[in-house]
Amino acid sequence: MNFSDPFGLCPDGTGKDGKQTTNVKDCPKTAQGNAWRALAGAGKSGSEVIKGVVAGGINVVTGNSQNTCQSQNSCFDPSTNTITLDAHNTAGANAVSLSHEYTHSTEVQATTATQWGKNELAAWDASRGVYNKLQGAYRTEAVAEFSVRFNALAVGTPDRMLNLNRWIQNARRRWGIP
Repeated sequence: MNFSDPFGLCPDGTGKDGKQTTNVKDCPKTAQGNAWRALAGAGKSGSEVIKGVVAGGINVVTGNSQNTCQSQNSCFDPSTNTITLDAHNTAGANAVSLSHEYTHSTEVQATTATQWGKNELAAWDASRGVYNKLQGAYRTEAVAEFSVRFNALAVGTPDRMLNLNRWIQNARRRWGIP
């Protein structure tokens, strides 16, 4: 017996009928489609991201995140309710990136550089839950992409505050945020 959806549903609407659903089994076999499968296997943290993206009607696209938002892996644009995943990401990196950017979609948008830095730190902390629960090849891919950054952002490390201050300074320079 096959319980697969004949219409090919997927959380990001990339299934055959273009509708969003929490069903990940019919997502395309791409880095973006496999990221949904990785999230589904990442316990409660992953399930919350899938449900949140669908409930929020968040658009998820693959593109050049460096050009779209000057970010290496991904970004969230609140004006279009869109998460952009970099086309060069692996499925494991995309799963962590989806969690990170979904967290940004739930935050009050920063109006100061300090708040921007705190939002960034909160998104990293939230995505750590997915990062720690990824399985198999997805875990290996995420570790290859993010282990250095997660180690540098561990609670209680001097690098955590250094990175927070760096983000604040970059926000001031890049976007002129006070």
